[in-house]
Amino acid sequence: MSDESAERLYLRTVRPPWREILSYRWSTATDWSLVLRDSAGDYYVLGRCGDPETSSAHVPTPDEAAAPALGGSYTDVFRVHVTEHVDTQAVGLPTVYGTESVDLWVSWWVHDPVRVVRTKTLHGWHVIRTHLTRALRWLADTQTSAGNGLRRSCSILVCRSASRKRA
Repeated sequence: MSDESAERLYLRTVRPPWREILSYRWSTATDWSLVLRDSAGDYYVLGRCGDPETSSAHVPTPDEAAAPALGGSYTDVFRVHVTEHVDTQAVGLPTVYGTESVDLWVSWWVHDPVRVVRTKTLHGWHVIRTHLTRALRWLADTQTSAGNGLRRSCSILVCRSASRKRA
């Protein structure tokens, strides 16, 4: 598991942009992408986007950010980690004996490196956990209102905070 406070999704590099572009092009690493910002505020991405299991080297980002040129006038360069992350969320499941606490393993990754930099999302697990909690609560409410599945006890489905220390 990862400690949310220690693992950042992106960081600003200190080397000149042309050195970062050359370094990326010569590197065989696929666990990070470069996001460059020019003086006009436009973003450019160099690297992999989307699912880490995808065999294609480049999947266009939803914003259609262009690939950077070596001689561009870039002001900022960001290195975005696009590897797969695994975290857990504690969930209470109703049983005939009461509520049982289980850990739900969640695998997630950065799909759009440009969006991560634009929104300044330093730690992604908080965003993922918020969406997961909302989805699980919606599922519990839907099951309760439909009278299906776990019936009355389905409303016990509660997401607990995963902010506790992980071993």
